[in-house]
Amino acid sequence: MMMSHCIHFGACGGCASDDRAKPDKRALLERALSRAGYAQAEIAPLMAAPLHTRRRVDLAASRKAAEISLGLHRVRSSEIVDMRECALLRPDFLALLEPLRTLLRSLNCFRREASLVINWLDNGPDILLRADAPLTQPDRTRLIAFAKEHDAPRISVAEPKSLPEPIIILRPPVLRFAGWRSHRRRVASCRPARKARRRLSRRCWPGCRSCATRAGWWNSMPAVAR
Repeated sequence: MMMSHCIHFGACGGCASDDRAKPDKRALLERALSRAGYAQAEIAPLMAAPLHTRRRVDLAASRKAAEISLGLHRVRSSEIVDMRECALLRPDFLALLEPLRTLLRSLNCFRREASLVINWLDNGPDILLRADAPLTQPDRTRLIAFAKEHDAPRISVAEPKSLPEPIIILRPPVLRFAGWRSHRRRVASCRPARKARRRLSRRCWPGCRSCATRAGWWNSMPAVAR
């Protein structure tokens, strides 16, 4: 069955149902809360998000010779559906896909498999590349050029078995929640810093090793600041 507004529906694992078979999400939530011991919990009315408004995506990438696949995994498979459109994501993402394929093709730190986590913030795409090989100096140069050309406020890279490292920060990533302006701040103090007499580690911008580990990745949720 094909989604009326997405050519990938049925193959791509990103959507569980089409617009003609909406699941009863309230019932699903009620059952989940009941299993957790909150059968009498009050549930506020659910709000439907319009199509083409999703601001975050975790893309998988693979390389076979000069062929680059970039998209979401096929349903119950490790195979990647090469994304050409998406009914959920903001249109800005789609315009960035082909430049990202070109960039990935040029990187030495991407040999076979990688992932790209992109948060589309108020001031542009905040990008994390999880690579499968060590980052080289030419890779850094290409990533910096890409950020400047496509106005990405920050690009970070996580090498194998390493925490993310910011490669370039053109400006602080910013996102507004119902009028609140949010951004990543310098870490004023953290457990490792306090033990080191409040001397911050060299990676405390935009997050220290301990904080980044607990948070998963600092791009996932900007810290709220007034």
